[in-house]
Amino acid sequence: MKGFDLATGEGKVSIPLPAKPSLCNDLTVGPDGALYVTNTLQPQILRLKPGASELEVWVQDDRLKGGLDGLAFGRDGSLYVNTFVSGELFRIDARGGVAGAVTKLQTSRPLKFPDGFKADGTTFLMVEGTGPLSKVTIVDDRAEIETVKDFAGPTGLARVGNTLWVAEGQLDYLMNPEKKGQTPTFQLRAIQAP
Repeated sequence: MKGFDLATGEGKVSIPLPAKPSLCNDLTVGPDGALYVTNTLQPQILRLKPGASELEVWVQDDRLKGGLDGLAFGRDGSLYVNTFVSGELFRIDARGGVAGAVTKLQTSRPLKFPDGFKADGTTFLMVEGTGPLSKVTIVDDRAEIETVKDFAGPTGLARVGNTLWVAEGQLDYLMNPEKKGQTPTFQLRAIQAP
């Protein structure tokens, strides 16, 4: 996991993930001020407490083996996380910085390569590698997925004011043998937030 000074671009932090193999994918800051990180190659969510210099395993659960990816805390204090390969969405109860029950949520439609996942008021926003940017509304153990707009292989998103920025990473150019030798056009697209 790398951290940089945003004003100068200077590297400030370099912390290895504790397990091998590892892939630091997405991160979010929790209500406790700690940094939470998905390890895509292990069923682990890691945590870096304020002032700490090493990541610790916050939760490890075999149900999370589907390629952990995007994560965000909801207003209920729970951590929500998706899995890129298996296309699943989970809630991890969190009380006082302690991980609790891991619950697989039922989705209103199948998810295909879910990636970037961000809290947005009382709902969430999520992109999927097959194109959709969706609004995700969670009620109990069910997630309603409502497509807002389609993009070319989105991998990440950020909201700045009333603008949503969507990164088209187009990972299918790396994974699809039919696209070997072709050159994607990477784009950062802006739309009005829903």
